[in-house]
Amino acid sequence: MDDWLVWCRNAEASCAEASVRGYPFRFGLFCDQVTYASPMGGIAARTGALRSAAQFYQPGKIVAELDGPLALTSPGISAQFDWQAMQASVRAAAAGMERGSLDGRNITVDID
Repeated sequence: MDDWLVWCRNAEASCAEASVRGYPFRFGLFCDQVTYASPMGGIAARTGALRSAAQFYQPGKIVAELDGPLALTSPGISAQFDWQAMQASVRAAAAGMERGSLDGRNITVDID
């Protein structure tokens, strides 16, 4: 666990043009672009828009869609992932994540 904390230290994540939408029955985080960079691990990622939603009447369930492409770089490797559709769903409980799913359609990968 200590290694993970060191690796995350000084990491930066951003959600460009972030907005919260959906009130009163749900709320969701929407971003035009999502980025992440960890100088300790030398990892950087950039992807397209993010749309998420959590229903007030279904606490603990979160759904999200992510637009590609995803550009990922780390020491010695760079990769680009693209897809037609990428959706995720998570159900959380007091003890942690109960269930999760990830559905991607027409995924392509280009590794350099």
